Amino acid sequence: FGRDDQTLELLQRLHNYSFVAVVGSSGSGKSSLLRAGLIPALNGGFLVNNNDKWKVAIMKPGQHPIYNMAAAILSNIKKEYTSEDIQQFIQQIKKFGADAVVDLIANVREEDHFNFFLLIDQFEELFRFSMESDDPVKRDEAIDFVNVFLELSNQTEIPFYTVLTMRSDFIGDCSQFHGLPEAMNKSQYLVPRLSRQQLKKVIHGPAKLYGKEFTAYLTSRLLNHLGRVSDELPVLQHALMRLWDFEANTNQSGVLDLDDYKSIGGVEQALSIHADEALNELTEQEQKIARKLFKGLTAIDDYGRKIRRPALLSDLSKLTDTNSEQLLDIIDHFVKDRRSFLMVQKVADPNDRLIDISHESLIRQWDILNEWVDEEAENSSLYHKLAQAQVEYQSGAKGLLGDLEVKKAVEWRNQFEPTEAWANRHGANFKNCMSYLKKSEEAQLERLKIERVRIKRMKFLTTTSVVLFIVTVISGFILANKISTDYKKDLGDRLSENARLTLKKDPTKSILLEMAAFQVTENRAYRDSAEILYKGLYSFYKIIDRHNQLPIKKYNDTVHDYLIAPNYDKVLTEYTSGALRLVDMNGKLLKEFDSTRVAVMAFSKDGNKVAIGQEKGQILIWDQQKNKLEEFSRGANDSLGLTSMTFSHDGKNLAAGDILGTVTVWNETGNILYIKDLTKNNEYPVVLVKYSKNDSLLFASSYFSNIIFNETMEQRLQPQTSHFSSFDESGLLHSVAFNPKATWLVTGGEDRRVRIWKTDGSYSQAFSGHKSEVVFVNFIENKNTEYVVSASVDNEIILWDMDGNIIQKFIGHTDQITSITLSEDAASITTESFDLTTRR
Repeated sequence: FGRDDQTLELLQRLHNYSFVAVVGSSGSGKSSLLRAGLIPALNGGFLVNNNDKWKVAIMKPGQHPIYNMAAAILSNIKKEYTSEDIQQFIQQIKKFGADAVVDLIANVREEDHFNFFLLIDQFEELFRFSMESDDPVKRDEAIDFVNVFLELSNQTEIPFYTVLTMRSDFIGDCSQFHGLPEAMNKSQYLVPRLSRQQLKKVIHGPAKLYGKEFTAYLTSRLLNHLGRVSDELPVLQHALMRLWDFEANTNQSGVLDLDDYKSIGGVEQALSIHADEALNELTEQEQKIARKLFKGLTAIDDYGRKIRRPALLSDLSKLTDTNSEQLLDIIDHFVKDRRSFLMVQKVADPNDRLIDISHESLIRQWDILNEWVDEEAENSSLYHKLAQAQVEYQSGAKGLLGDLEVKKAVEWRNQFEPTEAWANRHGANFKNCMSYLKKSEEAQLERLKIERVRIKRMKFLTTTSVVLFIVTVISGFILANKISTDYKKDLGDRLSENARLTLKKDPTKSILLEMAAFQVTENRAYRDSAEILYKGLYSFYKIIDRHNQLPIKKYNDTVHDYLIAPNYDKVLTEYTSGALRLVDMNGKLLKEFDSTRVAVMAFSKDGNKVAIGQEKGQILIWDQQKNKLEEFSRGANDSLGLTSMTFSHDGKNLAAGDILGTVTVWNETGNILYIKDLTKNNEYPVVLVKYSKNDSLLFASSYFSNIIFNETMEQRLQPQTSHFSSFDESGLLHSVAFNPKATWLVTGGEDRRVRIWKTDGSYSQAFSGHKSEVVFVNFIENKNTEYVVSASVDNEIILWDMDGNIIQKFIGHTDQITSITLSEDAASITTESFDLTTRR
């Protein structure tokens, strides 16, 4: 669902070329586009070269790419075959290359004409296979594998089509195979991101097939929350499956609604909670084994990417010190009941299995696994340093470990307790490393023993030995100074290395680590590196980190949604149980509201008022200063679900949009000032309402209607004479802002463009530069010069002039941007985000 246009584009590519490379970011839906889009279209009779009969083979490179290809092809050609048949076919491929495959298929096609389609899913596995342990045999097999499928795509004796899927960040790795980059340049297909309308089809389509419907409030909540998560499609897919199961087996209300959504933890936590359930079914000892298991199935590559690392069951048994039967029983907890977190696949050895994580999104979305991967990377890094030191010691380039090195290595060994099976994964000589560490430890103990004897003797120094004592002290000082210098150099190197590793994840931390390295060693290279980071692409410096102060997890309940006050002094939190609590940043409960199903929430500009829009249309207003709770009536629209809401800047008026495209405005006493229907008879929800800073204009946006209208007191009294301006916008809007004088409007949304408009509708211009949907826009002014600032889903910030020229790009935040301001001297900007950091 939602992929019709992309499926047709792929069919056209397949018609024009025999080889297509489908690339995209992790979680962009590459595999499902082919498995649920292209392949069913082929089997459904779509013609390629006048033949609508297809044999379809699906494979992954895994640890045996040629074996997996041979088995996939053979299974479609012969109804019955044995492992010996596969081995014979492999030998033919190794001997004759693509001709072996052509001959096999050609013989069968004499009776039944068909096209043959080979899908090589998750092609990036081949790079890990070819580079693993620098094994020349594996490299040769990887080269042969690529040569075979490229030759099959180029030959004309039989109609053979190959499509591979690959993460876009691995494109550069293709250059190691001759002919592959050239083939990809001809027919590469970059999977586009789904629009909001397409995502809506993804959500509604499967449910409609089985006679179920989503409430409009849940659809809106799903679409809005998707902007907060990475791995958009796999996370959505898992959340939809959990929603269906809860509704079908527990709630059984007949409709998929917010109650179902809250029960699974929302899009952001559904997968992590589900994985936790599987883990918590295990005993304490089994959980320890599961921890080793998942560490053995994941890795961080040289570019800092957290990736899957498939492993044989036999190797995992050694790694976890567990027999295969017990390990398979633990694995089953992460497979059964539609969890599908792990996959168990057959391999050449009938007594073994290949274990793999089903999707890399699990690594990023399961909180516990994310921690395990980081923990494993740290242990691996420490071990590699020890192994390198041992190699240098063996070659005579280094002595035994120094005191500080020994202390750190021994603490790691005693706490982590590494095994030879674990060390073998990292390609180092475990016994030699442990022997080297033991020798270093023994030498350190001997030094300490000598030092204790020396100190004891010093107590009995006579007057005649004072001179000798001074000499000893001086010598000791020289030695200590040397040790200190070595220690400083080692510490500086480690700090700088950590700076490099954390650069992409946290540029701010990287800068601070480089500065710390400089302060320890006074090495100008570290200072210069920090300065480059500060002034360059990653020019963000963290000022305040409020994350640890956020009290929303204080209660024994799961957080479902939250809204932070503009001045960061309080937070309104909705919990899965239905509880709604307003607390200050010290965790003090300010107000607890009756259990309700919340659709939208809003704070006034000063944070003193809170508006709570309920799913069924009622609006509650809490005035903290007056300690007063009121309910605003919406008259005939009372039962319509709310979709957006905002206070005027002075806090006196409240505007709210509903699911049928109606905007209602109240004054502070709860009287309705006017009602405006944005969409007429189209019944599209109002997704955005925004006041100008002087409260003279109100902008409202729906899917296909964006209107700004005047709100002066005279025109409130005579709404029929109000001035209206319509704005055409390609795609759904996510953010809008007025300039201080309310003469300009800036918008950003789904089409990744930033647009500025004259508020009278006389002029507009589009700015292009963002790679993702724009989620924040605003004007900033300095000395009568106006600028536009915008932020996208990937949290990149761009500063523009009013002609659309990019002044600077910034990255660093990890969640949606909430405000951006310019300093008085226009030298810096300050940003705030839902990641609860302020950066300059």
